[in-house]
Amino acid sequence: MLNHVQLRPTHRGRQVVRRCLCAATGVALWVCAGASDASSGSSTAKIQASDLEPGPLKRQILDVQKQSRAGGHPRSLVEGPLGEAVAAAERARGARAAGDKWHSGLLTKLGMQWARCGGAVVRATEAEAKGRAEAKRLRELTTQLERAEALLAEHQARLGRLQAEVAKAEKKAAAAAEVVAGREVGRLERASKGQRPKSRRKSGGGSR
Repeated sequence: MLNHVQLRPTHRGRQVVRRCLCAATGVALWVCAGASDASSGSSTAKIQASDLEPGPLKRQILDVQKQSRAGGHPRSLVEGPLGEAVAAAERARGARAAGDKWHSGLLTKLGMQWARCGGAVVRATEAEAKGRAEAKRLRELTTQLERAEALLAEHQARLGRLQAEVAKAEKKAAAAAEVVAGREVGRLERASKGQRPKSRRKSGGGSR
């Protein structure tokens, strides 16, 4: 039964991640085609989330990074989606600098979508770890229950054997007591029969 335990939170988390990745990929292909000219003059050097301009997207990326670190997860867990989010944010900045507000807004939304993917990855990983811990706990409790049931069955069997031995001993004791009582009754009867003639002889001698 334990081998078929399904971690439903992990399955849902992975579905969310797949939907996020599909949506983000489609939007990226559409947006980057229209924004390539606007962002062609921007720097291609890799930047960090801390280098981004203040705003909701930067806060969202930093929050996911903080959540991942708090959970003790490796940096590589969210490096992919957050890297895409940072890149989208930087392209959005380049589009704004070029005066292309429309593509800048789309790129910002794309970055938020990637950041949400990173958060979904963290939540899915934590749900999977929690599911594994719960499955392990369930196995431990099942093992303890099986051991307790086996111990109880052993004690019940031992109690049954002891009860049978006690009943056998009581039966033997009752039979022995009956034999002793019968012998005692016979002895008393024989003793009483042997005393009567003696009393008659004494009474007869006195009359003579």
